[in-house]
Amino acid sequence: MSFGLLSVLLLAPVELAPEGKQKPKIIVLDLVNGADLDEARLEALGDAVVTALSGAPVEVLSAADLRKTVEVKASQSALGCIQGDCLLDLAKAWQARYVLTGSIAQFKNQIILNLKLIDSNNDNLQVLLRETVEAEPTALTALARVSAAKIRQKLGGPPPSSDELSVLRAKNVPLVGLSLGLAGVGGLLTAGWYQLQANDSGQLALAESSDRILGPFHADRSDAAVGIARWSMGISAALFVSAYWSWSQGL
Repeated sequence: MSFGLLSVLLLAPVELAPEGKQKPKIIVLDLVNGADLDEARLEALGDAVVTALSGAPVEVLSAADLRKTVEVKASQSALGCIQGDCLLDLAKAWQARYVLTGSIAQFKNQIILNLKLIDSNNDNLQVLLRETVEAEPTALTALARVSAAKIRQKLGGPPPSSDELSVLRAKNVPLVGLSLGLAGVGGLLTAGWYQLQANDSGQLALAESSDRILGPFHADRSDAAVGIARWSMGISAALFVSAYWSWSQGL
């Protein structure tokens, strides 16, 4: 942020509101672009963060909102204010309790997003939450929403929704859920095999019903196979339920 732009933001008049009748404000500064992303992509990331904060009991002021309010149309982005004194002055000028700063960097083919929630209450800057995610460029916007949703929760809003977390499930294969599901399939196959054995033994028991030895022998084998088949079905059902729960949790 240039000195002139920052001065205008700090000196801009702010309408005072009666104590207790206004939500605390949070200023969301522009992301520091350390990955050479184009302006459209950078703006989309910032919008994703601001949108994800909706639902928190705060009034969100983006850097773009501040520039519009003071009618500053300079091309500079409001992102240079990242030091303590500057952040505190900015928060005071706009009666904002919270400031959200962020930056992006690139390592090989991965983009790293850092977000930091700062509380300026009582003129003492305190970092309430840090969020860092690393992702491929195609998944970055969705992961930015997840990080912002965690900040929303920290501010007293709802936790990340299932839709917001879906990107994590898509990114990370839920190995526990997958393993439990495969084990459940194995249980079904086992149950099916023993059921076939029970049918065969039952038919042999009928065929050998006149034989006092073979008849009861095949009947007992049929009963035992039916018991194992039912037990395998029960275990398989439990495994499928566990797999569904694990999958829904992204495990």
